[in-house]
Amino acid sequence: MKSQFYNTIEDLRWILTTHLKDFPCLYFNSFIVYGNEDCPEKVELFKKLNPNYDAKPYATFVIGEDGKLKRVVDGKIQ
Repeated sequence: MKSQFYNTIEDLRWILTTHLKDFPCLYFNSFIVYGNEDCPEKVELFKKLNPNYDAKPYATFVIGEDGKLKRVVDGKIQ
């Protein structure tokens, strides 16, 4: 699966206003999009601007059956 790392203010605005608009209270400085950026299969958020390659994500989202991103908490889709 293709993945892309983002950490510019423009990219943060883009992900918040497109794929994460149902989650307005998130705080993060970088993220990884897995799959196509127009319809990602997974998104991981990081608090650090430039996290280490082995850093654990602050929050993880996966595509739900309805085609929207859903938050994963303790291994379960919310």
